[in-house]
Amino acid sequence: MATAGFLVYIYSIFISKNDNVINGMFRNRSKFHFIPLLCISALFIIGESLKRGSPLIGAYTGIHSTVHIIHCAFNLIFCIIGLGSLIYIYLNTKISEPMYANLIINKGMYSCFIALLVYNFGFVCTISNYLTKG
Repeated sequence: MATAGFLVYIYSIFISKNDNVINGMFRNRSKFHFIPLLCISALFIIGESLKRGSPLIGAYTGIHSTVHIIHCAFNLIFCIIGLGSLIYIYLNTKISEPMYANLIINKGMYSCFIALLVYNFGFVCTISNYLTKG
């Protein structure tokens, strides 16, 4: 969905020069759609920064549990910032025409990212609860 949303965005901006999509994406409040994308990118970088292995078993991965707590804290920070800004942008992005742009960008791509961030929030809460209790 992200790739399809990006292709529709590029097509609407550069090829068809559709003013509805340009105004819908770049109005005052919704022009900051790069913030949740940066937060999602940071979450992927944080996730890849640890060694392979189960985060629940620190002895087998060679990583101390305090690293996991710091990992969970930064993961939670980026998740909350990304989720809050993405929901705000989702509610304020109004693309009336063409209908496929509204469906792919607003209903498709943003909705998939919101679901990903909600899942990540629940995962981090579960892991941090396990790490703090031992």
